[in-house]
Amino acid sequence: MKPLVLEANTKVLAFVDMTLDPYYESSKLKDTTDGIYTDVFDGLSYDEYDPQEAAEILLDGVSGVLSANA
Repeated sequence: MKPLVLEANTKVLAFVDMTLDPYYESSKLKDTTDGIYTDVFDGLSYDEYDPQEAAEILLDGVSGVLSANA
């Protein structure tokens, strides 16, 4: 991370009551093109996944992010 970006983020986070959650904010989960959430919800919407498959993909994706950040 660039020093100026780090300084800006540090100042903003010191000012707010609710900090960013590294798990929820993970681009592996939230990315709008190939994130886990997008994949799962698009897959359900377009009948590419049934609910069981979607739940397994979501569980695997979230578990992967949690273990990578542990």
